Order: sequence, then C-alpha cells, then structure tokens
Amino acid sequence: MSSIFHKRYWIVLALAIAISVGYAYHRDLPGLFVFYQQSENDVQSLRNELDAAHTEERDLTDRVDGAAGQDPVETEATARSGGLVREGETIYTIEFVDTGAEGSDP
Repeated sequence: MSSIFHKRYWIVLALAIAISVGYAYHRDLPGLFVFYQQSENDVQSLRNELDAAHTEERDLTDRVDGAAGQDPVETEATARSGGLVREGETIYTIEFVDTGAEGSDP
C-alpha cells in the first residue's frame, strides 16, 4: 500500500509542478516581474524629482519671505526670477521671427 501511495504522491507532485510552470509561462510571470521592477524604479525616480521640486519650492519661498523687509520692487523681481507669478496672471511668450528682410527697402 505504501508503494502505491508514494507513486501517486510523486505523480500528483509532478503534475502540480507542471501546471504551475505552464501557468507561469502562459501568464508571462517573469516578464511581468521585470515590468514591476521597472515600474518601481520609475516610481522612485519620480519621488526623487518630487522631493527636489519641493525643496526648490521651499528655497524660493524662503527667498521671497526673506526679502519681505526689502524694497517691494526688489521683492517682486526676486520672486519673478524664480518663476513665480501672481495669482490670476497668465504668462505669454512672444517670439520674434526673423523674416530675413533686414536692410531692404519696401
């Protein structure tokens, strides 16, 4: 009886392993794991960028707060040099196109 049990045990174990390997191959689990690792790296990179942006924001805010006792024109110039704008402002960039018609008379 013990010999039959051992044979069935090993057959069931081999069948379970074969099904597991087939499932992993069919679902591309190794590829999904690599994608997961890349996603984790991307998330960490974005977290680092976010931390850097928060640090830059704190630095700029400190510069503006530190300049509060200065001349208002200097305070605004410092804020604007850091890329800050007033609430409700819209920034427009005007680019001049060189038409190549310099020095010619119309």
